[in-house]
Amino acid sequence: MRMSTVLSLLAIVFVLAPSSAAAAGAVDATTLANLPPAAAIGNLINIFLAILGIIAMVMMIYGSFLWMTASANVEQIDTAQTLLLQGFIGFVIIALTWSIATYVVAKIGGAT
Repeated sequence: MRMSTVLSLLAIVFVLAPSSAAAAGAVDATTLANLPPAAAIGNLINIFLAILGIIAMVMMIYGSFLWMTASANVEQIDTAQTLLLQGFIGFVIIALTWSIATYVVAKIGGAT
């Protein structure tokens, strides 16, 4: 129940994410073709970072689950702490990347 569980959760997220995004009125290929280049690139970056954010959250949730079910198993607790730390660091990097990308795309979009 280690890597196969994580991969199964990620597969479920990737299968369900496009249908929920389409229901929410997300950007599709024809809309991207009609946008200015800076806006289209910004939308693609946002979609990519959202997927990475979901992966980071799944890592943190899985690490929390491992920690709660460790039953004083030191090896499992260490694995859980590592997953939580890596997920948190990934989430911080994703948030910083999003803020920098938003700033750059806004500046490029305003310059044209």
